[in-house]
Amino acid sequence: MSVEEVAKSLITGDIGATAIISMTGEVIYQTPNWSVDGAHAINTYKNREPNIIIQGVKYSVIDVNEDRLIATNVGGQGHIVGAAIGAKGLLLGYVSPNGDARTAYIQIDKAARQLSKIL
Repeated sequence: MSVEEVAKSLITGDIGATAIISMTGEVIYQTPNWSVDGAHAINTYKNREPNIIIQGVKYSVIDVNEDRLIATNVGGQGHIVGAAIGAKGLLLGYVSPNGDARTAYIQIDKAARQLSKIL
């Protein structure tokens, strides 16, 4: 399975967009419906910043450690869920407002583990 195929396989149900970002901030892949600033996302993850902004929407980080990043928009515009791709990067997913970020994390983490074998 290619990097793109793994990322696209997540686009079901509550996960509406994905992005794969290297630890240097390079966007390796993102779904066409999403525009992610890779450097900002990686800095938020590495520095455990309190907020992440994607496409002008601010999400409050509620959980961040070496394995994951989970953020939510307090205005009800959805969630951002990220899983580490080993030490190679971060797989981010946009989760719809009605979606469960923790459940989405399980799917995204599984895909990140697949990606760690490809990248």
